[in-house]
Amino acid sequence: MFSFDVTELFQEREFFPQLTWSSLKRAELVIGYLFPESLRNLLFLKNGGYFKPELESWTAELYGIDPNGRMGMEGVWKKLMFDWEYPNVGIPIMSTNSDFHDVYFLDMRFQKPGEEPPVIRIDNELDNKFYYVAPSLSDFLTMIRDKKDVMGIETPQNFVQKYGNLINKKVPAIFLKEERKEEDLPRE
Repeated sequence: MFSFDVTELFQEREFFPQLTWSSLKRAELVIGYLFPESLRNLLFLKNGGYFKPELESWTAELYGIDPNGRMGMEGVWKKLMFDWEYPNVGIPIMSTNSDFHDVYFLDMRFQKPGEEPPVIRIDNELDNKFYYVAPSLSDFLTMIRDKKDVMGIETPQNFVQKYGNLINKKVPAIFLKEERKEEDLPRE
């Protein structure tokens, strides 16, 4: 899946214990998307963690899955959707050095079976503006390893051709805020 040992990108400190299938399935249910193979593989290798400082990346941490479902990716998703009013366009995977002002997502809006979704960055401070970052999670991790710019570009031509005028528009959430309240989300 990955062309290098992705665990070498991260500091030694563990965020959460080894991921289990039951925790993964619960996270998918809460967030509302089946996780692509690349994200599942990454989380089974490294269930959250801080990137090594020598990478000098705008990324700060990979969200892991908390066995209790309160923190980690599920807690972040709830905070982004209910407190920060991010659009529900995919799976939040990483924070930036600006905390919740910018967040990296796997863009699931156009997901087809067997395809890996692109990585986007959403800037909450700029009215949830979308930035295309990489065509896949594997490419994104390679960019981090190689110390490439991971800020993304607002509307690359090939992305615009593929997805038309949907870029930088608020996309209706799969679960409308009014229909999906935090207390209705599953508990383990």
